[in-house]
Amino acid sequence: MATQRAFTIILFLLVTTSALPGQVGHALRVIGASGPSGATCEGSVTIDTQTELVGWNFSLCTTPGELRILSTMDGSALSMTLNGSAPFFVNSDIDEAGAGLTYGLILDGLGTLAPLSPGSDLEILRLLVRLDGPPGSTAPMAICDLGNPPNPPLFVPPGGSQEFTPVTQDGTFTISAAASATLRGGETTASGLQALLPILLTLEGSDGVKGLSFGLALDPTKLMAQSLEVGAALQAISGGTGPQFFLPNLEPIGGGGVTLAVIMGTNPTPALLSPGVDLEIAQLAVNIALGAVGEAVPVSFSSLLGDPPVATEIEVSGPQGDLLLEPQVAPGLIHVPPPRFRRGDANGDGLFNLMDAIDLLESIFLSPTPPSCGDRLDVNDDGALGILDAVALLTWLYLNGPPPGSPHLDCGEDPTPDILGCNPAGSSCP
Repeated sequence: MATQRAFTIILFLLVTTSALPGQVGHALRVIGASGPSGATCEGSVTIDTQTELVGWNFSLCTTPGELRILSTMDGSALSMTLNGSAPFFVNSDIDEAGAGLTYGLILDGLGTLAPLSPGSDLEILRLLVRLDGPPGSTAPMAICDLGNPPNPPLFVPPGGSQEFTPVTQDGTFTISAAASATLRGGETTASGLQALLPILLTLEGSDGVKGLSFGLALDPTKLMAQSLEVGAALQAISGGTGPQFFLPNLEPIGGGGVTLAVIMGTNPTPALLSPGVDLEIAQLAVNIALGAVGEAVPVSFSSLLGDPPVATEIEVSGPQGDLLLEPQVAPGLIHVPPPRFRRGDANGDGLFNLMDAIDLLESIFLSPTPPSCGDRLDVNDDGALGILDAVALLTWLYLNGPPPGSPHLDCGEDPTPDILGCNPAGSSCP
């Protein structure tokens, strides 16, 4: 601290001791910055002054383990005032233990340099600092009187007739949360043998997404992709024009699912998908096989589809530049409910009459293809189709016989599942 003591002696030779605390209209403030934990960033110290100044003095206090000052350099206002010359005296002493900085400067002791002109937000010092705190925390940098002897904030006008204490404003540095992303499939219920599954992105700790890619693995015995369309969140970027490139592949080499690559845009300026929770980036439309009826069918993310394989990755932009993330992933789920039908409603029109008896006989004995919903025709609910079903229907309709088995008057699921089944697409029930 020998340099700091020497500066104090010189300062007292140039000024008197009539300091006025907290003089209004004159301010000294620290301007913080932000970045991820472990990174370096620039802060600054600025001055507001209503008079010319030929010198100033202050200390900055930091907390070891949260924030550490690494180096200093002249601020823009000071550089302009010096105009390539060196100040008469400058002290910039960084505490080795990480407690902060003592700083003081005398522009001119020989009458050859102009003073700092009055103004606001005059940057006199830049600070290179390292952010040591945990992600999501803040680290203060206080204007203080660090040093021995203490080095408090002080402004010196020309002539040294009346040095004074400025109003001070401490700064805060923000240690941003580490960038993280999660891709997940939504959860949806099929309508008949079709479903629309949203693909969702949650992004934190960055300025936004520049591009992304992923694959979705599909069980070919249960699901067949029909389309992969732009989701609502992607469509909203660039003023509603959507991403510049949206490249789905429904038949990647080797099969097994679908892949997608997206670039938000680079023309005329870079476009970003802003951070958020459960942003809909795509909608996957699928057809569903009969074998999946009554199941919950997963749709999983995969980085093994295509040749070369399409990686599951997201490029984000942040304060420290672009970063490629490998997101966490969670599968989507398509619920395929059992079909609903009315037993005895052979033609599926919601009514019970002679037309059902005729359609039942034609379907059983004349149609070259199996009925789309055999359960509707299984009037006696014995798990087989034949003349007994026609007799049971006619007896009920015209001879006061017992009604068909459940479900009958109201739509419902089969209480006694059998091999007949019912294609939801062929059911008259929602």
